[in-house]
Amino acid sequence: MVLATIGMTSCNQGKDGYESLGREVKFHAMIERTVRVSGPNGTVWDNGDPVGIFMKEAGGALNATNVLATNKEYHSDASGVFTAQPGEAISFPTDGSNVDFIAYYPYGSVDSNFDRAVNISTQSPLKGIDIMYSNNATGKNSLNPNVALTFRHVMSKLVLTIGSDDNSDLTGLKVEITGVNTQSTFSVIDGSLTDDILSSGTVEAVTITGSPNTSATSEAILLPVTALTGAVIKFTLGSKIFIWDIPASQLYEGGKRYNYNFTLKAATSTVILDASTTITGWDDVDEGAYDVNPAGNDGSQAAPFGVSDITDALIGTNDVWVQGYIVGTTLVSGTRSLTSTFTNPFPDDDNILLAATAGETDDSKCLIVKLNDNATLQAILNLADNSANHGKAVKLKGDIAGGIMGGVGMNNLTELEEITSAGAGVSFFEDFEDAAWASATYSQRNVTDLAGNNWIVSGMGTMDPNDRCNGTRSIRLRGNSSDKCRVEMNFDKTGGIGVVSFLYASYSSHSGGRISLYYSKNQGTTWTSAGNVTAPAWDGTMLTATFTLNIVEDVRIKIVRDGNLATNTSVNIDDLEITDYE
Repeated sequence: MVLATIGMTSCNQGKDGYESLGREVKFHAMIERTVRVSGPNGTVWDNGDPVGIFMKEAGGALNATNVLATNKEYHSDASGVFTAQPGEAISFPTDGSNVDFIAYYPYGSVDSNFDRAVNISTQSPLKGIDIMYSNNATGKNSLNPNVALTFRHVMSKLVLTIGSDDNSDLTGLKVEITGVNTQSTFSVIDGSLTDDILSSGTVEAVTITGSPNTSATSEAILLPVTALTGAVIKFTLGSKIFIWDIPASQLYEGGKRYNYNFTLKAATSTVILDASTTITGWDDVDEGAYDVNPAGNDGSQAAPFGVSDITDALIGTNDVWVQGYIVGTTLVSGTRSLTSTFTNPFPDDDNILLAATAGETDDSKCLIVKLNDNATLQAILNLADNSANHGKAVKLKGDIAGGIMGGVGMNNLTELEEITSAGAGVSFFEDFEDAAWASATYSQRNVTDLAGNNWIVSGMGTMDPNDRCNGTRSIRLRGNSSDKCRVEMNFDKTGGIGVVSFLYASYSSHSGGRISLYYSKNQGTTWTSAGNVTAPAWDGTMLTATFTLNIVEDVRIKIVRDGNLATNTSVNIDDLEITDYE
């Protein structure tokens, strides 16, 4: 907790319509218990730490009528002394009436409802999202100027101490927490949080390798949750990926720090969790001990590397299998970012680009595979002569090498296992290229695709030069449509759904359109949100939206343009891909 003392010094200005007593409120803070993320033990303020302070009439909840000083910005120095920023100093009212103080950290924009947006997607610096709140200072006046502010933590904190049984070098270790809410609204009125239930995503913990580099510490700030379900902690070290499933219905409380100890077991390729989860300076929590099995691939034919597995750490690894989708080609003589081609016609036959998804158009997410080392496989795989291979899945055996078009790639191919239209686990792919999808209006209609599936569509499928697509056609979902433009399955997909992905981009010069994914397990009677993405202004590249559902039952989906239904917010979607539940 933080104790802040308020005193009085000379000042001759009134604040927020109240005349000054001629004496200014001064804030001084000292640390009583662990509060912050900075310092060796999290017990110090940093120079410039910003705090927002409100003063209101005594009694009742903070509102627009009783507030006397609104969101005044004070900064701390290293000793805990708060200094008002220019024009921000607070003074007691002249009539000697009682007042209450509310304060929070860190300072930010507060709207007319006294709400402050919180987004933990970016974790660094951690102190920037370590929300604290104080509302204990009540019934104060100019005759009783000494005010103690007691701050409490609003967020939850995770601290992961990581080592290995063989003293492996942990340099470059990446730790991610997936399946957690990333956005919320913080109320200055009562210090509560209201999560955006559609903001489930991934946060990357701040990881520091120790000295020696055989240990590491990862820290993350999370939104409190009463029953976290389906979340995982993912460890990536070189080509190895380990997944620890956070126990179902995990409770993470505000104001608590959860300390975990992980051991990477090299000999058995497992992760052991020794969880003595204490909350330093607050409460103690013991989460127990867990064995965690790895989710990484080893490059064998049975467990091939994915495109995202290929990093510089694998350069020089020979005779390994890699699996991905054939999405394009690039000119050997040019600059990769300027010469990659993702649509037919394909100008080059001596390489292909592999990606994790069939509709990828960002070459920074692709792996270059040289074909001219093996004439037989080149004749089968190249897109210049085999454009039908575009979007298909392939599994290849060869060498991982550096210096291929300026980066890591694959060469010296020796084997090809298969080329499939669906790929491993992918049971559905729709690129909207068939003429059945064409329409010059947004009116709702039924579309039958090439496989005989029926869709409900209210979106434009006739393109103009301002539409964005991977090929010749996509579906444009208008922003200002009262019926919420959508692409909806009018049928159930049997076998469940693992992952849904599609391309999206803002139409013309539009921006800010939200695209949401919903699923139904009762033939469309009720729908459940799986999340959403918001399309930024067009920058030349379609983005990929990916949603992990892992639903075993028969299920259908719909993609909806919802949220801010305003003009100039239309969005194109393309290359819908659905994997089976595994």
